Amino acid sequence: MFSPSNPIRFYLSYNLRYLHRLSKDLLHKVIFAESRSDKFFSNLIIEHRSPILRNLKGVDLSLQKNKKKNLEIVIPLINGLIIEPGQYFSFWHLCGEPTPNRGFLPGLVIKSGQPAVGVGGGLCQFSNALFWSFLHTDLQVTERHRHSFDLFPDDKRQVPFGLGAGVAFGIKDLRAYNSTKLTYQINVFIENEELVLKILSQDVQSQSYQVEEVDSEFYRKLQDGSMKLFRRNTVIRKSYNGSTLKSDILFKNDFECKYDVDSSKIRKDS
Repeated sequence: MFSPSNPIRFYLSYNLRYLHRLSKDLLHKVIFAESRSDKFFSNLIIEHRSPILRNLKGVDLSLQKNKKKNLEIVIPLINGLIIEPGQYFSFWHLCGEPTPNRGFLPGLVIKSGQPAVGVGGGLCQFSNALFWSFLHTDLQVTERHRHSFDLFPDDKRQVPFGLGAGVAFGIKDLRAYNSTKLTYQINVFIENEELVLKILSQDVQSQSYQVEEVDSEFYRKLQDGSMKLFRRNTVIRKSYNGSTLKSDILFKNDFECKYDVDSSKIRKDS
């Protein structure tokens, strides 16, 4: 999750942007997916697992344990969700505001490009998993916010660098639109200290996807008068439809690293 750096400016900006978002949704008659079922579709598109506890330098382990509690609050709100054709998935529309009176605990958030503490922290792990999974479907991701720094090393990293999806209630959402004729369903739960997320469909999707990174490297460059460490890659998606293969560039990431890297991993000419 993201956290504000200036409370007063954040309060004013938050209310204006929140009201603008609500009015825009009403104006465009956005239909949100809300129905859930404990009867799950049989066709599995993707299953993604991500460890809840990671070795994050400088981050109190209790914050990660609190993250698990925060995840346990929102998982039942999304598990079993059915996304019909013409409907939007919205992370915050389903989860609601993470407040202490709802049982949310302080967890890890991102504040001015640095780790910080905030109520409901850690929910980005859920939105990250959703975004990664959506990329393997025909759903159109219509809103996604990525972090502007590479904050932590690759301890137990399950997906390519640069595929985060930051969320902040009322301001930064993760949304996807179902423009297809398929009906999708989300199955999410915690198992063996891992967040497990499955995307299912009622019928077979016409094509399958493979998402991977290429041209990944660490390098140094001069910025603001000093040499800084950066990381970059290109994320591509390969589409399969029978014997047909199509490859598209999804993202080009190039972020400053906020952690130390072994010199052997850094491009020599940088």
